[in-house]
Amino acid sequence: MSVTAYLNGEFQETDACTISPLDRGFLFGDSVYEVLPVYHGNIFRCDDHLRRLDYSLNSINIANPLSDDQWKAIFSELIARCGLTDLSIYLQVSRGTAPLREHSPTNDMHPTIFAMTMPPRAASEEAAEKGVDVVTTDDIRWSRCDIKSTNLLASVMLGMQLKKEDVYEVIMIREGYVTEGTSSNVFAVHGDCLLMPPLSYKVLAGITRKVVIEIAEQLQFKCSEKELTHTDLLNADELWLTSSTRNIVPVIRIDKQQVGQGTPGKLWHKFSDALVRLSLP
Repeated sequence: MSVTAYLNGEFQETDACTISPLDRGFLFGDSVYEVLPVYHGNIFRCDDHLRRLDYSLNSINIANPLSDDQWKAIFSELIARCGLTDLSIYLQVSRGTAPLREHSPTNDMHPTIFAMTMPPRAASEEAAEKGVDVVTTDDIRWSRCDIKSTNLLASVMLGMQLKKEDVYEVIMIREGYVTEGTSSNVFAVHGDCLLMPPLSYKVLAGITRKVVIEIAEQLQFKCSEKELTHTDLLNADELWLTSSTRNIVPVIRIDKQQVGQGTPGKLWHKFSDALVRLSLP
């Protein structure tokens, strides 16, 4: 299925888009990306996504090729051409194309800028109402998971694992401590406190993670960063996954063991409702 996209200054259908095979994003994964949710025709937390894009680009020494206003103009045109009011926007910036395949980049390249619309990927009503099953595994990714890189081979491999095991997500553990899911951050409710792994090179600074912390402050519910173990997950009263495309998803089983009461908890309902209200125009 072809959709409207933006590639290096032109709006065109994805079927017509062409990128050089020598593009460093294609050859090396030398590129970063963002996925922005759109509700009722409005991008949710656009500025937060653009700040994270800046961080990822700066981390790999690529200058942001566009200003915020230029990015927003592209997004607005993609939304208008798409014809949907609830969707996602995928954007990707690679270092560009070089004449030869060499690890060390040259200084005269121009970034490749690509963006397109995608159907919304919100968690299904059944997942939200009944909760989901997850498993844990070793975190086999590289050491700079704070950069939103397109180099996602480890996540692809874990994605095949979750399909094989028929679970919703795989939560990764590195050196005994929880990092995150393949495409989500992790929260654990213990009594009167909401806990999450601290931000570091091992954990992506999720936008919905940030919003959940803000909601906790508004609701005056204690929220803090803590190194979480597998046992902490098993003993949680509630366990959540958060992401920009799926919002807050309740986990009811982990590694085939029940979490809390085995149903989405009261606190999840309260936070989920608050997030929905924030997304309204």
